[in-house]
Amino acid sequence: MWVWLWALSVTTSFAAQSKAQDRLQLLDRWIAAVAAHHLGERDHAVEEFAALPGVDREPFTLIAWKFMGLLHDPLDKDHRPLPKESEDERVRTRLLAATLLKTTTRDGWLHRAAALHADVMMLAADLTQEADRLAPGTGRGGPQLFEARDGEFQATADRNWSLAFGRRIVADVTSPSTDDFVGAWYHATSAFMLAHGWFGELRPHLQAGERVRPSDEWILFDQGTLFEAYGSGAVQAVVQGAKLPAGTRPDVPMPTELRDTAMGYFRRLLSSGPTFVEARVRYGRLLIEMFQYDAAVQQFDTAITTATDPVTLYYAHLFALRAEAGRGRVAAAAEHGRAAAELFPTAQSADIALSIVALQRGDLTSAAAPIDVIRAMRIDGFRDDPWWEYFQGAGRASQTIVGVAWSLLK
Repeated sequence: MWVWLWALSVTTSFAAQSKAQDRLQLLDRWIAAVAAHHLGERDHAVEEFAALPGVDREPFTLIAWKFMGLLHDPLDKDHRPLPKESEDERVRTRLLAATLLKTTTRDGWLHRAAALHADVMMLAADLTQEADRLAPGTGRGGPQLFEARDGEFQATADRNWSLAFGRRIVADVTSPSTDDFVGAWYHATSAFMLAHGWFGELRPHLQAGERVRPSDEWILFDQGTLFEAYGSGAVQAVVQGAKLPAGTRPDVPMPTELRDTAMGYFRRLLSSGPTFVEARVRYGRLLIEMFQYDAAVQQFDTAITTATDPVTLYYAHLFALRAEAGRGRVAAAAEHGRAAAELFPTAQSADIALSIVALQRGDLTSAAAPIDVIRAMRIDGFRDDPWWEYFQGAGRASQTIVGVAWSLLK
């Protein structure tokens, strides 16, 4: 998974790199790519901009930003010129903007451009990483990411430039705070990153999303899920135990701060209404960590009566088992364990929890029974256990969420 850290600045000089492509050529390629891209596919448009050399990114983003500004008004004579702007650039960017607006709306085009850059990030990050490797330092140093697997440091990486540029695009629509697609874009890209454990990349992404859409329920939920995931054993093992490169440190708050932050986001969702059931379940799980078992049980009781999603209901029963066991109500805990096991018969987590409850009350026979069930399961097939994907949050359904977002553009 990816975890955010501070790295030493990279000192590769831009002057030492090859000359960038002509800015107008880059703009022409971009406009053509937005028009040609098939949403959700790793097509030529995606691969072309995923592999954009580092030396071309700054001139491209400069002229693209100017072009997006001219989509407000191609005849705006006071629009800020590009650095060292030629007469050809000045005339052509205005002409291209005016021509585009004859066939589409400004926001409609920006939506499709943002979708392209989201697909670049989601479908072809390998090409971007290879371009970064061939031209180190194009990110101008500063905060970087590192990859860790099984608690061990693997490598450092630059942040994905196309994702950051996509954020600039959606922020430029007419009213991003009320634009449904902007919310869907943030939730789709966030779900993808949650699914893949790209937590370091996700943190500044959601911070930007919350600034643009401070009341967006899915952005708040994804924020809470992210901070909850930062406090998980898998991430904390990296933060506390991985041997990082010299001069770096992980930018991850202390576990208690992470928990408080996550709970704050879930409380905001619950205060706006009772409909966000999974936020209630996650809030209850964090109450268990604080040994507030009575308050946690209240959350789970409400969630169990309102949940319609079997995965969320499974979590509610699984955590209610823990809370009831914490209160010493072993019979009630066992009932929740059996309810969870009925929802997902091949899940190990519910059977293990049932075994622990029985062991706590000294019933060795009942403690062994769930373990015998696990031993009897087939081991050559997929075991459907929602607990394994708990910290992915919305990422559990990332493909569906992305598809819903892109359907808004069809």
